[in-house]
This record gives sequence, C-alpha cells and structure tokens, in this order.
Amino acid sequence: MINQPKIDPSRPQPTGRRLVFFRPQMDFAAVKGALQRTVGINTLDSREFNGSTGEMAETLSRGGAVYIERFRVAAIDPTESPISTAALQAEDSVIQVRPEFYLFASVICSNDIQPGRGRA
Repeated sequence: MINQPKIDPSRPQPTGRRLVFFRPQMDFAAVKGALQRTVGINTLDSREFNGSTGEMAETLSRGGAVYIERFRVAAIDPTESPISTAALQAEDSVIQVRPEFYLFASVICSNDIQPGRGRA
C-alpha cells in the first residue's frame, strides 16, 4: 500500500503550473510573441478550444501555453517546458509570474453558522 500525504482541503494545493499575468493593453498576438521570444513556447488562445478543457490540458502537457484573454493570463506547465521565471518577470509586458493552485470548495452545514457571526 502506498502511503500518500493527506490533502488539507482548507488550503490551496499547487498544480505545478505557472500563471503569467500580462498588462491590460496586451492582445493575444503580443502575448504569443512575448512568450515565444522569452521562453520559446507556443501559445494558443483559450477560445480556440471551444470550451474543451481536455484539449487545453493536452496543449499544456505537450509544453504549450494557454492564454485566457479575458483575464490577461497564460498558463504554462514548466514540467513540460522548463521556463525561466526571471526571464518572464523581466519582460515588459508581464506583471507577475506565480504558481497556479487548486482550490477546494467545502460544505458548510447550516447548523454550523450563527446569525451575524458566521461559522461557529
């Protein structure tokens, strides 16, 4: 039996990916060019996937990046495409590079909530 660490659902867990946040005035072509020039990876626009999260995950697993224009953020999997966070941070169009996290929702029973005080 494999002994796996217990996941604490109250704390965000890292996915291993990086999120690259871009300046608001950056369009997809500029972001694609910046990522290609800086870390040498191909970037696809999330709208090209027509809502297929499986295809997005496959693109990331092949070492590509997925850009979500509405949020001005690109997701990169550094295990597939070794990236230099320092090189990305030095790019004028980049605001921030940070890890991506899983967030877990938890169920709160109505009996646990006290009126005006929140959770007991």
